Amino acid sequence: MYERHRMVRRQWQILQSLQAAAHLGRTPTELSHALGVHPRTIHRDLEALQQVPFPLYQARHEDGAVRWHLLRPVAPGRAA
Repeated sequence: MYERHRMVRRQWQILQSLQAAAHLGRTPTELSHALGVHPRTIHRDLEALQQVPFPLYQARHEDGAVRWHLLRPVAPGRAA
């Protein structure tokens, strides 16, 4: 149960980070550094969040980095 709690908390932190980044987005590497986990963990979390479905998308920016974005804000207790 503790692992599930950590995963849900981390996924919520990912959503908050993407929401705070607005038009800039975040790379999986940036998210992994911020949350102290491996980039593969971030990729798994992003895939899981897309399946819920949260309105996430990827875009390649001018610097060549693929950044994740949240299409619209997500609030606690509100459906995505």
